Amino acid sequence: MAKSYKGNPWVVGGTVGEEENFNPANTQTWKAGQWFVQNNGYVSLCASAAVKVTGMFTKDQTTNSAVGTLVKGVRFREGTILEGYICNGDADTPAVQAYAGEDYGIHVGGNTVSIDKADVTNVAVTVEDVGANYDVYRQTVATDPGTVRFRIKAAILTAS
Repeated sequence: MAKSYKGNPWVVGGTVGEEENFNPANTQTWKAGQWFVQNNGYVSLCASAAVKVTGMFTKDQTTNSAVGTLVKGVRFREGTILEGYICNGDADTPAVQAYAGEDYGIHVGGNTVSIDKADVTNVAVTVEDVGANYDVYRQTVATDPGTVRFRIKAAILTAS
């Protein structure tokens, strides 16, 4: 499973919906930044790169949620810009300039979501830039692969 050195992606630009309450479909736990899918009024964790997504949770849920217990999240919009880590399938990979402008899928593993440069079939995002270009603390070093900024593509969004 790809590592998430500092956590799930976080929103850095574009637009998202206002934070709102969602009803979980079943008992689940998650981390803030984990992506979800809404279906028939309920949200479930995004478990695969091949599914459409609705948005992301904004708070951790460390104990099993219960149906009817509202949880906080935001809806993605086309063009929402996030920052996070990139992987190559199940292996970590450094964020390098060559990824800028490329379209990739996502990797979902455990409680983490990463951009998967090995997935060009389930295209979900376009990498906009690599961390080293905008913040020295986001660059690739021996202990941290660095981050990328990426834009959500309309093709992966559920109708909302």
